[in-house]
Amino acid sequence: CVSCHGSHAVRAVADPRAGAHPAAQPATCGTCHAASARAFMASVHARATRAGAAAAGVVPSCAACHGAHRVEPARVAASLVSRRRVTATCG
Repeated sequence: CVSCHGSHAVRAVADPRAGAHPAAQPATCGTCHAASARAFMASVHARATRAGAAAAGVVPSCAACHGAHRVEPARVAASLVSRRRVTATCG
């Protein structure tokens, strides 16, 4: 819990100051997944965020695609980004 949410002054995910806020997730998740965070920041997903998707209430984020808890690698069928489920996740 502490890795993503912090240990003091824990804020709601909807609070833009929270480490688990969608706009903060690349930095938060990037502490353990640096290469993935860099790839995300260069992706169409991050461009959408910078182009105002946050203001529209649609923020592509790590948790939006991978889930916030029980995250599984794409090779696992239950993963939200497995080949079998990625269309539903993106949709």
